[in-house]
Amino acid sequence: MPEHIWSVLCYKGCVDQYTNQVSLLDVIEGIRIQPIREPPQISKVLAMPFPLHLVSSWIRSQLDIPERIQIRAAVIAPDGSEVHQKPWLDGDLESKPRLRSLIRFPSMPYRGPGLYRFAVEYRNSDDQSWQRVASVPMELDLAVPEARSKLKDRKTRGKSHSK
Repeated sequence: MPEHIWSVLCYKGCVDQYTNQVSLLDVIEGIRIQPIREPPQISKVLAMPFPLHLVSSWIRSQLDIPERIQIRAAVIAPDGSEVHQKPWLDGDLESKPRLRSLIRFPSMPYRGPGLYRFAVEYRNSDDQSWQRVASVPMELDLAVPEARSKLKDRKTRGKSHSK
């Protein structure tokens, strides 16, 4: 079984073709959205036009024994439901002892504000059961639009002074 070393959520992950070094651009721990108006209550999953990359590093469990794995990622909404799953990709630990996987999300699945988790799973090529090895958290927060916030403050102040 391979060893999962780390997973990072970022705006973009790049691997240099000459040095094979990875660059993680704009590591994402959370996103704050400032809507123009009050967002409606939603019961389905929406796609926000915000691309993300989930980059992971793997190593063979025994450096001298080649392995072949499959890797996939899923997005877990704040309510615990799985809102998106990426198709699995092949991980080649046969030709080299280390591997970096880069899973692209062209848009961010959205089901309201809260803590989302990007789950990283793998299985051996001959095994049917998936093993979860990481859960990368990302907080999605809605900012109160400035105009509404000031209006609410004025209304609240006015009510507190009247008897």
